[in-house]
Amino acid sequence: MPEFLREVLLWYLKAFRNDEWVFPALEGGFLRYDNFRPRVWNPAVESAELAPLTFHELRHTAAAFMINDGADPLQVKRRMGHEDIRTTFDTYGHLFPDREEDLVAALDARKRRAPAPVKFRYPDDKSGPVPRRHSAEG
Repeated sequence: MPEFLREVLLWYLKAFRNDEWVFPALEGGFLRYDNFRPRVWNPAVESAELAPLTFHELRHTAAAFMINDGADPLQVKRRMGHEDIRTTFDTYGHLFPDREEDLVAALDARKRRAPAPVKFRYPDDKSGPVPRRHSAEG
């Protein structure tokens, strides 16, 4: 949880004590969505001039922010509570940046850092050294 949100939640929990619910109904007790939306959500959205914003769209906005801030697909999957990474890609895949050029540049850099190549020879060719394997690190 981000620190700013933790601070707001701690303040809220101290200011509005309730032994049963974190976000109770205005009269106390369970907060029903069908009451929350017309009584609290819709007026707040209209006041902020964000209409028509649905509560569920906040979830998509959070995912978009995470992706824009560089979260990898597995992080987004976990935060969004998706069981399968395919759900994450099907829903948010279009938001992930195209990093093809970065990948090509990284492969080129890896090749430049690699030791000088050894000439390959066929098993029946006695003219050169036997090729050696390179480690996965580089």
